[in-house]
Order: sequence, then C-alpha cells, then structure tokens
Amino acid sequence: MTCYLRSMAIFVSCWHCKRPVLTVPRLAEGELVALSEHLELCDPDDPALDDPFMGLSADHLLRHFRVVAFEEAPERAARHGERQAR
Repeated sequence: MTCYLRSMAIFVSCWHCKRPVLTVPRLAEGELVALSEHLELCDPDDPALDDPFMGLSADHLLRHFRVVAFEEAPERAARHGERQAR
C-alpha cells in the first residue's frame, strides 16, 4: 500500500461580497490582519466593526468569512507512482 502525504490548504472567502480573500496553508496572525483589512474595504453592516474601541476577537472576525480546509492534489509524479528526483 502506498501512502502519499498531502498538504492541507485553507480557502477563505467573504460572506458579504462573496469574493475569495485568502488561500493559505494555515491561518496565523498575519492572515487575520489581512482579513480585518478586507472587512474595512468590504464594509459589511456590523456595528461591532465600526466601534474603534471594541477589539475584534478572532472568532468574531472569522464569522464574516467562509473558511474551508481542503487537501491539495499530490504532485504528478506521486500520482503516477514514480519516484521524485532529489
């Protein structure tokens, strides 16, 4: 039995404007900043986003986005059972 390691990717799209925002291997602090900046441009109708003194938690921020994790397709050589050159 052959086992191939597949890497995961996370696809993030905006619930409000329906546009894709990010495709990354994982969500880290930098990606959350990018999502926050997208919300400033998208300007959804959420009073919590307009209050500069209310810090958005990651949970509240992610509520505005569709987050889907998926496996990336393996490389061509791995799909055909060939050895990869090093």
